[in-house]
Amino acid sequence: MVPTTFAIRSAYRHLLRTALQAIRYSKPARYGARNILRDSFRNSPSSAFNPGRIQKTLEFLRTASEHNGTEHRILKNILFVRYWRDYPNKNKLYGAIRDNTDVGLDLRQNSKAHFDATLTMLNESLGLCLRV
Repeated sequence: MVPTTFAIRSAYRHLLRTALQAIRYSKPARYGARNILRDSFRNSPSSAFNPGRIQKTLEFLRTASEHNGTEHRILKNILFVRYWRDYPNKNKLYGAIRDNTDVGLDLRQNSKAHFDATLTMLNESLGLCLRV
């Protein structure tokens, strides 16, 4: 069954509103959340729309807005990673990541892939649709 444009638009608006409440409308994070939602809704086919996953993601975001627990920290880290990927020149590299040693090079090259794999496994285990 193909979802209607009204259902897709409604899901986008609910997700955006709840995400903004979860991040408490903080300025750099609100733009990251908006960009993540725009990218995912524009670049995904309508056949990938899953109302069950949307509901579970909304519950996750509501929990993140109510408590400063694990859900809030996960959302915060996703938005930090998004910011660092969008503006790599604004952020300074610290510690072992900055060094041109084998460890530093490995961390710079593989950290994005490891984070994406961890987020994918989290989505699969909880039935969410979080993205970076």
